[in-house]
Amino acid sequence: MVEIKNFNKIIVANWKLNGSTSFVNDYIKGLDYNPNNSPSNCLIICPPITYINQFINSDYLLGAQDCSIFKEGAYTGEISSKMLSDIGCNFCIIGHSERRALFNDIEINIKQKIQNCFNDHIIPIFCIGENSMQRKQGLTKDIIKNQLKLGLPSKFNTDQIIIAYEPLWAIGTGKYLKQKRFMK
Repeated sequence: MVEIKNFNKIIVANWKLNGSTSFVNDYIKGLDYNPNNSPSNCLIICPPITYINQFINSDYLLGAQDCSIFKEGAYTGEISSKMLSDIGCNFCIIGHSERRALFNDIEINIKQKIQNCFNDHIIPIFCIGENSMQRKQGLTKDIIKNQLKLGLPSKFNTDQIIIAYEPLWAIGTGKYLKQKRFMK
């Protein structure tokens, strides 16, 4: 398992539902990143699952955009953390705001996905955050506390998880970057 405590900066490139084989080739050619030149920085590439194989055995750390709550079985279209681990995936985004909003990803399932990742030696990137209505109502801290309380397994090593604050109201807006304070 990757030792995330060794990194000062972690950058996650989540391609969402974008890309093509030619895009991947151009992206790799245009990437000016050598992990040996910046050992305290961590670059995680999270392409759609169909392009993940183009990064296996590369210099980049590999991440998946989501995984199933199931380990195996008759669940057509699902990708398990066990399968991701088998192909060399180091990280997996769990609880992304779009998964919560568009696919009804709820805390009990998020907790199971995180536990599955731990079991299969994958570092979960646990996304938390509020929507614009919750923010306007001053519920940010309560929402985040609830997501952490219900989404995290009861026992885990903090050196084996990344918690990413990613509020739904800031996705694609640039507002998050302009915000001066996080939480007190």
